[in-house]
Amino acid sequence: MTENEISKVIVEAAIEVHRTLGGPGLLEGVYEEALAYELSLRGLQVKRQLEVPITYKGALLASPLRLDLLVNDLVIVDCKAVTNYNPIFSSQVLTYLRLTKKCLGMVINFGERKVVDGIHRVVNTLVGLNELQSRKAKNAFRLLILCALASLRLCVKFLFGFQICSFYFCGQTGSLSYVKVS
Repeated sequence: MTENEISKVIVEAAIEVHRTLGGPGLLEGVYEEALAYELSLRGLQVKRQLEVPITYKGALLASPLRLDLLVNDLVIVDCKAVTNYNPIFSSQVLTYLRLTKKCLGMVINFGERKVVDGIHRVVNTLVGLNELQSRKAKNAFRLLILCALASLRLCVKFLFGFQICSFYFCGQTGSLSYVKVS
């Protein structure tokens, strides 16, 4: 599952937890435990209160980062149960994302009357940018290969007098085969 698919399940599970427990008024830990249970019922892998070591200039700090929930090793969830949402919560999750090199985090405030009003997505664009650059590089390489194959097609037609319909490349063996048009 992708981060977006996981986040959809997390939102649905948070709504179910909020509805089943009767809305706001409980402690964060209660909502966190119930959400972890609901997500596991939905087939997701959930780690609670996960300690993540932090290094500072090569030194391992004694106080690790503690994540409320890590879902499928991809999405960080920070549970809150406050009446007033503070934007610092999103900033904290962004820091968690950067330290763990993850793309997506969510702050879920169960203290809202409607939990959907308390769900905030946080995206680490630095990780996304690296992934995007990698995707662009792969696409550029594919384009280069296609141009080379088109040139090869022309050369074969000129030198050998037959036309090539299509090429097949085997990634495991590295061999290139073709279909000849009569």
